[in-house]
Amino acid sequence: MMATKLPEKPRLGKWAHLATASPAAWLATFCLLGALLFFVGLEQPGFYDNEGRYAEVAREMLLTGDWLTPHMNGEVFLNKPPLMFWLTAGVFRLAGFTEAARSVSGLATLFTLLLLYDLGRRLWKPAAGLWSTAIFLTMSLTTVEARSLRPDALLTVLLCLTLWGVVRIRQAEERRDPVGMAALWGGVGVAVMTKGLLGLALPVLAFAPALLLARETGEVRYYLRWPGLLLAAALVLPWHLAAGVVNEGFWWDYVVNQHFLVFFDRKFPRDHIPHPLWFTWPVFTARLFPWVLLLPAAWLLQVRHARAAGTAVDWLPLTWFGAIFLFFSSAMGRLEHHFIPAVPAAALLVGNYCAHLQEKAAGGHPPQRWLLFLPGSLLLLGALGFTAAPVLLNSYVPSEVAGTMTPLARFTMAAVALGGLFSLALVLRGKIAAGLVVVAGTFLVFGACAARGLSAAEPLVGARPLIRGLDPALLAESEIAYEAGEEYQQCGVLDYYLQRKILLLEPPGFIPPTYLKRDISRLFVKRDRFQQDWTHGDRRYLLFTDPQKPLDRPGDFPQPYYEVARGGGRIVITNLPLR
Repeated sequence: MMATKLPEKPRLGKWAHLATASPAAWLATFCLLGALLFFVGLEQPGFYDNEGRYAEVAREMLLTGDWLTPHMNGEVFLNKPPLMFWLTAGVFRLAGFTEAARSVSGLATLFTLLLLYDLGRRLWKPAAGLWSTAIFLTMSLTTVEARSLRPDALLTVLLCLTLWGVVRIRQAEERRDPVGMAALWGGVGVAVMTKGLLGLALPVLAFAPALLLARETGEVRYYLRWPGLLLAAALVLPWHLAAGVVNEGFWWDYVVNQHFLVFFDRKFPRDHIPHPLWFTWPVFTARLFPWVLLLPAAWLLQVRHARAAGTAVDWLPLTWFGAIFLFFSSAMGRLEHHFIPAVPAAALLVGNYCAHLQEKAAGGHPPQRWLLFLPGSLLLLGALGFTAAPVLLNSYVPSEVAGTMTPLARFTMAAVALGGLFSLALVLRGKIAAGLVVVAGTFLVFGACAARGLSAAEPLVGARPLIRGLDPALLAESEIAYEAGEEYQQCGVLDYYLQRKILLLEPPGFIPPTYLKRDISRLFVKRDRFQQDWTHGDRRYLLFTDPQKPLDRPGDFPQPYYEVARGGGRIVITNLPLR
């Protein structure tokens, strides 16, 4: 009798151990890669204007010891809740006054990676969780946000934590899960301390439509239990009550002005310039790139699944993304970074779709031809960018900066083009998962280049090189002034790097918030009075101009004036001739 020949086992190749690695190993790899992208070289570039207010308020907290009432340029600054200032001050106390304070955002982004994995695992399967983590890590601007000192990354991770608690409660027996309840309401409480009432509004916007679509509105009672509500109250009320007692006019400004009037762009002072939809939508699309190209198919897949399953948590990724996107699109006072809390929902949807594609490919299904659009787009974009980058940079950027940025831009675009080419070849051979992995790897490189690009662009928009280039003796003998505009908080970055209080010229038509009405004369100097002192020449002034205004407008500057330096969108002028 002839021996039956057993079928040979498929040869997986020398990289087979990667395909069979445990989810924990992959998750640890993603976190390690994230840590390298988020924390290496945080001292470059210096704080930009939008970061400077958080750095300066935290610095003044440490110097004054007043952790209850935030101050900037020596005066009360209650536009934001204090958590971001507290955390930044904590890093300053440990590491000194350095840009390492950006690690607050980096840590928040790392924790978001972990939460996305567990959300994907709970909503679908472990593979979906891993893909969701990889997608979020390799979205084009994730690294940039993780290296920025502002509260958006913190608000985003707290929204993820809150909705993670919602999912745990919904999937628990009898809807009872103490950990989920603590995550839900602890996340809300800390988020309110980060970004005000948005910390409560965003979870409601994300989950309430899911309950309606699933016809589960009666289950609201499972999420409104007293232990969770008491936890949120314990986190939120002490500071708010104390700040209201100490600062007259706080409540009207905080509740009405900073939350409701800002939605309709009626806040006073009008301290930010809203972004139009033609700007915010493309920037949001860029945040999701390249995975936004898979988002329509991912959305349709989840709609089919939610209609079949019919539970609120199946609708949650859809309503999370859609409701937040629509909410900020309808806000008259919108800024482009307000949309960031919707980004993790997009990562979940696309992550589940990538897991679906991987599963279908493993089952022998041929790839759909339209999937070639993703790598093909990257190949085309990279090739065009490689060609156009030198022309654009040399046309619009000063030559000394363009010389640094051009090689970096060409390298980045070459990496995108090569990644698109390799991914295209793999998809054509039916290796969908491998092609998607190449795209993810390409945008890890893109993230590192984006971080380097922030440093290269610092001379264009950053205040630190300008200040460091000034003669220390000139700074020591001069009174420093700032031509404050509508966004007078831009003075924060000057305060931080000059390490001193500066004179703020009162913006035309400035209407102070209620908590500042008594102190407005201390906050600003009248322009006519400043003009008299400038012209009289009893002491030397150094005036930093408003970076929101054009540089070449000599008629707006007090006479006589002598230019000292320019950079970062500013001119520094003085009233006395330089020796």
